[in-house]
Amino acid sequence: MPITSVVVECQQDQTHEVRRQVDNLPNTEITKIEGDLLVVVTDTDSQKQDHALVRALADLTGVISAVPVFTNCEDLAEGIGIAPALAEHETHAPMEV
Repeated sequence: MPITSVVVECQQDQTHEVRRQVDNLPNTEITKIEGDLLVVVTDTDSQKQDHALVRALADLTGVISAVPVFTNCEDLAEGIGIAPALAEHETHAPMEV
């Protein structure tokens, strides 16, 4: 079950609408809201579902971008014999200042 943190950037004054849409998506939880940014945690049954959910977040009305910044798929790795420490994958999105 991949668990992924996704930073969702909303268009100006669209955060409330994006939040409403995210609340209606399965397997998502908004853990932080700061300005026009939402931190959304996803918890899905497979990497395929995880990728589809991140794409769905990016396609929501009012969203500029949805960038996964951390994924833990430890339980998937155990099924194919990968050490748990190697199952965590961090990505860092470029930051605009």
